[in-house]
Amino acid sequence: MAKRNIAKGKNKKKRQARRQREIQENFIADKEELAAKQEAEKQEQEKVKAKVVEARKKEVEKKENPGFFTRCVDYVKSTWGELKRTQWLDAAQLNKATGSVFAIVTVFTGLTWVVDSGLGALAAFILGL
Repeated sequence: MAKRNIAKGKNKKKRQARRQREIQENFIADKEELAAKQEAEKQEQEKVKAKVVEARKKEVEKKENPGFFTRCVDYVKSTWGELKRTQWLDAAQLNKATGSVFAIVTVFTGLTWVVDSGLGALAAFILGL
């Protein structure tokens, strides 16, 4: 009977050792599988980041080098914005400014006419000698 108990003990130890090896092998396999999954996820994230960076580069390039029609539309938008910010004159200020311009133009027209007439008379006198 003692031999039988010893054999059972050895078998039990062998089974425990085998079971422990299986557990270790499963643990190592799970660890390797997890590492492979993490590596695949990391590569996928890098691909996504590369796509995002490429998209941003294209956006920046579009902003730096807009097309002809885009520039025209931007010009019209900025002009319209400037017109909205412009402080327009009211009727009284407009009449006063118009009168001032009319007076200045009249004075300079008269001065130009006087100088032109004087120089024409002088030229006619010199040529008529």
